[in-house]
Amino acid sequence: MAIKKKSNGIKQPKYKSTSTELKMSLMHYFRYKRQGLVATEVDLGHNGVSDVLAYVEDKVIEVEVKVSISDLKSEFINKTKHYAFAKSVTDKYIQRYHIPNLFYFCVPIDLFEKTEKILDENKSNAGIMVYDPTAGKKFRQGRPMDFISIQRKSKMLHNQVLPEIKERIISRICSEVCIFHEKNCEHIVFEHEDQLLFDI
Repeated sequence: MAIKKKSNGIKQPKYKSTSTELKMSLMHYFRYKRQGLVATEVDLGHNGVSDVLAYVEDKVIEVEVKVSISDLKSEFINKTKHYAFAKSVTDKYIQRYHIPNLFYFCVPIDLFEKTEKILDENKSNAGIMVYDPTAGKKFRQGRPMDFISIQRKSKMLHNQVLPEIKERIISRICSEVCIFHEKNCEHIVFEHEDQLLFDI
């Protein structure tokens, strides 16, 4: 996103995207544009917790959100699970660690070139999605699903179908819906299991 100038000539600072914005747009992208199942913070056991996990056309797609280059570099310095995705994986490894079929890093559009350079240096199989909140506004009001685009395709990590991960995504979706409704019912006070007091 380019730096804009005020009429007095003073440069405005660049807008810094947040991880929450990227996750929200990714959920819209996978649900409405790709017509898949999608959830955030999905627990994959030995593989840790994924930022965004989608199930589209029998493929599991995991997305790690990064809003800074230093955070991205740490993935390879500390040799996290995403570092392992750059290596070949065995069938046993796939099942034990719930390895996705495709893996992406999602970054703000201004970090794309630096991200691509880091992935090339580390010979990573990961693809790159970019978040651009100005996309789609030339023809209509911008929609979150339009803010996401694939700029570098992920290599296929394996071809196995993983229905158990689909079940984990569905379970997490149910949890997120419960949390959403719970926040909308904060006026309810639970004093006893069988008694509810309402603030009216």
